[in-house]
Amino acid sequence: MNSKVFDIIDDMEVYVNDSNALPFQSNKVVVRSDVMDEFITQIRLALPEEIKRANAIIDDREHMMSIAKEKLAEIEEEAVNRAKALVDEHEITRQAQAKAEAILDKAYKQSEEIRREAYRYTDELLEKAQKTITALLNQANADYSKFEKTLVGQLDIIEENREALKE
Repeated sequence: MNSKVFDIIDDMEVYVNDSNALPFQSNKVVVRSDVMDEFITQIRLALPEEIKRANAIIDDREHMMSIAKEKLAEIEEEAVNRAKALVDEHEITRQAQAKAEAILDKAYKQSEEIRREAYRYTDELLEKAQKTITALLNQANADYSKFEKTLVGQLDIIEENREALKE
């Protein structure tokens, strides 16, 4: 899954990894807050796009359900019309009833199969959307935590440097 949010997060990670380390502290780097603010702004702007993609999947599901319902109505109408035509002829009434029931049964089975397939497909799409949104949320939370730790580290360094200057 290629996502704009993941691309932005990758860019942010490259930026942090390429940033200069603090003297005598290789596990801490100096980053510009305006650059990090821009990354966060880009993520905030990209998230609605990811949500739109998820909504498009839901719209596709609803469209599939609509098509399945229309197909069911057509099949049922065809079965009813065919059954009425057969029943109108008195001498074959019993045969017409049997055929009509078979047609209705077949139509019902077909409609149930279409419905099950539509629900299965919709569930797959919704599951994918749920996983995508969950992954995006988890990644955003993880990246925010990293960013927060970096800023706290920067504050600690500044405080240490100020204390060193007082000595």
